Amino acid sequence: AVMAVVFAAVVAIGAGRSPKNRGIVIVGLLLILALPPTLTGLGLIQAGSAVPAWLDPLFRSRFTVCLALALRFFPVAAILLMRRLGLSSQSWVSAASVHGLNLFQYIRHILAAWLAPIGALSFALVALLATAEVGTVLLLRPPGEDSFPVAIFTVMANAPEALVATLCLLYVAGAVLLLLLSSAVSGRLAQ
Repeated sequence: AVMAVVFAAVVAIGAGRSPKNRGIVIVGLLLILALPPTLTGLGLIQAGSAVPAWLDPLFRSRFTVCLALALRFFPVAAILLMRRLGLSSQSWVSAASVHGLNLFQYIRHILAAWLAPIGALSFALVALLATAEVGTVLLLRPPGEDSFPVAIFTVMANAPEALVATLCLLYVAGAVLLLLLSSAVSGRLAQ
């Protein structure tokens, strides 16, 4: 989720305020989101089989699973961050330059504080979506290492129906809680 939010922030800031750029980026993000989930995993497997062995920590580790999930779900975070960035005032850049802030200071002191609430919400949404994504995790996880989604689905496959129903209820309750939280945050940000 952290990698996805970082990728999303870079894309959102790169798209800027231009309606043409934002439209192109949104179309690209929706295309990425529409791709089959296993496509990224299979691409990383093919790349991992073609690279030398010294790149194994990059292509055959838990980092690879995190990277694949971040690439899969960063469009969700990017759209949220682009929306929040579009609500910022254009005069902030002028005010920051009058006060002697360079670009990096402006991003760190003003934009980061402005994007922090929606960044936290994006983190939570991507984490929730990544928890439910099992196909990519099964393709990319290193042998002998387990992950949270695989553990949940293993329990669900081998557990009594009552326990499966309870886990499903908890997952849906977590999603509803996250939606309520996002509604409260967006209502507070609109004020």
